[in-house]
Amino acid sequence: MEKMRVAHLLYSGVSGASTVAVNLATSILPGRMQGVVLFGLEPPSALRLKRLSAANVICEYIPKVPGIDLRSYWRAARWLLRLAGDAGLIVIHGVQMLPVMLCLSGLCRRSRRVGFLHGPLTELAGRSRIKTFLYAHSCGTRIAVTEELRAATLRLPLSSGLAAKTFLLTNG
Repeated sequence: MEKMRVAHLLYSGVSGASTVAVNLATSILPGRMQGVVLFGLEPPSALRLKRLSAANVICEYIPKVPGIDLRSYWRAARWLLRLAGDAGLIVIHGVQMLPVMLCLSGLCRRSRRVGFLHGPLTELAGRSRIKTFLYAHSCGTRIAVTEELRAATLRLPLSSGLAAKTFLLTNG
């Protein structure tokens, strides 16, 4: 039986969310074929690439240009589907990855998606609230890294159906 394949989408630069994602890929989910799409303006650090490589995690860096970069969104989405395969799981780390997630929805409605909510809480206020709403409703499952984020997500409009599949996983 083929092991489940897991593909992660994370910011390519240094961030807390990226650190959580790398920890998941290298330590917490061993024994699964895993791939990581590093996406963003900053190139990934050599140390991060070395750690992923040492754990046999397939990596692909998709550079993004400032502003709206439709080409890179689609390219990242295609790489995620390639890494996860038909029966795989796609783990999205952070609301800022929403454009790639929307491209994924256009390419494949069958993919299983887990969306990590890493914060900050300001993502749930003002205009960012719309982005978080779309992100939360585009994921099959949501994982918040703090109880405050989980509670704030469940206060989003039309969120009554989100509670059953919104979990808390503290990263402490």
